[in-house]
Amino acid sequence: MGSLARKMRRKRSQKFAKQFTKQLKKQMKMMGSMSSECLACKRPFDKESKEHAENWKVVVRKKTEQTNLYCPKCWDTAMEMIKEVEDSNDHRIREEEQVGEDPDESKSI
Repeated sequence: MGSLARKMRRKRSQKFAKQFTKQLKKQMKMMGSMSSECLACKRPFDKESKEHAENWKVVVRKKTEQTNLYCPKCWDTAMEMIKEVEDSNDHRIREEEQVGEDPDESKSI
């Protein structure tokens, strides 16, 4: 029995290693095709700079296998715009809910 269990563990481990290697190759290919500038402002990305590597954002679209690169300034601007849109949508939803309320039901006794 020990031999069978060892054989099963080895086979499982080989399968995991194969899947891991395949995924790693795919990710390395995508990183290799990454542009050398910010997608929004075209600011150059220095692949040798530790600061750039730590602060720039990489967005990977798995379906299209597209890799986009954003500098910190453009990323912050995009996040602020998203927050504004979300806030305005929340405000609009609250207004719609208030318009839909029955005035008699909103009175508290």
